[in-house]
Amino acid sequence: MVSVPVADTNNDQSADNTQDTLNFIASNKWLLLDSATNDTIQWGHVLSTVSDKANVEYGQDTSKTIADSNFSFAIPYFSFDEAGHIISISENTVELPNNYNSIKITGESNVAVNNTKGSNGDLAPTTLSDSLSFTPNNKWIQLTGSNKTVGVQHAVGSIETTTATTVDFNTSGTTFTINDLSYDIAGHITQKSPTTYTLPNGYKNIVVAANGKDKITIPTSSGATLTATTPIDTLTLDTENRWIGLVGNGKTALIAHMKPDGFTNAGAAGPIKDTTIALNGNFTVPYINIDETGHIKGYNTYTYSLDNTQVTNLETKVDSINS
Repeated sequence: MVSVPVADTNNDQSADNTQDTLNFIASNKWLLLDSATNDTIQWGHVLSTVSDKANVEYGQDTSKTIADSNFSFAIPYFSFDEAGHIISISENTVELPNNYNSIKITGESNVAVNNTKGSNGDLAPTTLSDSLSFTPNNKWIQLTGSNKTVGVQHAVGSIETTTATTVDFNTSGTTFTINDLSYDIAGHITQKSPTTYTLPNGYKNIVVAANGKDKITIPTSSGATLTATTPIDTLTLDTENRWIGLVGNGKTALIAHMKPDGFTNAGAAGPIKDTTIALNGNFTVPYINIDETGHIKGYNTYTYSLDNTQVTNLETKVDSINS
């Protein structure tokens, strides 16, 4: 342990006799006594191990920026002994780490489609005054910069309304396509699956015709299924002969049984009741004119008389035969 004496100015030294001895002793290693010269005692401070570096300035004597020193600077290192003497001097170089001096914000992107997926990564500056940039990859991400805050937001725009496309199946086309859309939890469309629909064949128009108005053809009855061949096919209602009449009235087809040619009004022919004919009495007999389908197209009533003379002559002949 190095002894460091405490100065005592009040401790006077006195000789005990006329031949007493006074000793001068260095109390620690930093003090030297030199008595080589007669009648002279010299005190000296031991020189430091770094005495050769005396009168040299260490450290920065002026203010500098980090850029002026190429982003590094030297700091002196000193070691001390117990008395506070510098016993060693060295310099250590301190290099500042790379850093971002500024952050640049690009608010919007004009890129309409960018399917690049997000990825993890480390952003490392390459200089002490590097610049860090935030740029959206597509138009749906927007960035804002204010003071020390970076804002990230999803772009919200109005839905564009376009002119609707009109598909007229009455004139052309038999199919149309509808997209089935899938959405994620945020409401973004994630998939579209087009589905094509084909319209069934059917009748657009029903034509009422009367092509059989002058015909007397008797059709053979048979069942049939009428099948449309296009989605806008035409069904025709027609007559085969003149006894069926068709009339179109707006959206109604009127079907009527036609009266025979020459037939005017309804009526009756023949006796109107059972009758017992008396001699010299009259009775009626109907006359009927029919067409090809058995319809009455004309009728009349003829009156017949039972002559009494003819009956008397008949009785005379019978009596002659029996006699």
